[in-house]
Amino acid sequence: AISTGNEPMNAVIGFLFIRFMSLGWTAIEQGKWVGENLGPALRNSAFKDVKLFAGDDQRYTFPWWFSQMDQGHPNATQYLDGLAVHWYWDGVTPAALLDQAAKQYPDKLLFNTEASLGDKPFQTHGPILGSWDRAESYITYILQDLQHSVNGWIDWNLLLNEIGGPNYANNYVETAVVVN
Repeated sequence: AISTGNEPMNAVIGFLFIRFMSLGWTAIEQGKWVGENLGPALRNSAFKDVKLFAGDDQRYTFPWWFSQMDQGHPNATQYLDGLAVHWYWDGVTPAALLDQAAKQYPDKLLFNTEASLGDKPFQTHGPILGSWDRAESYITYILQDLQHSVNGWIDWNLLLNEIGGPNYANNYVETAVVVN
């Protein structure tokens, strides 16, 4: 599977504290690109069986982002095999948005493709060894997604060192497994 790009909304609203490079564009621009270029090129190539996901952004963009893509090109979402969601603002965004997206696009897979704890400026960065609070938060959000139409979960940082790296952006976050 491939994605159309990481967190496209960052170029619009995330520039204040996001330390990662992102491919910023609007949903309409992305829809036009998928509908006119990437979608047809992928489907007419030797890689036609590769799954194409779009979104790869926060839950608050669901399902709005995909209807906007179809405004950019009427066939944009027809080229998508799945919708990808990140979880960083799930605590303030209703899980019902996932159900709405699944209802609006019933033929699409819905995957959570990125999550971590300790990612926000007001949180302790890196692993907190022995923190069951973080473990509880992690599993709570996974279960919430699975109870609201999410078909799969991809762990962003399965293994990190004791400070939450290595990472080119010095974005030290929590992990399920700490390796020393």
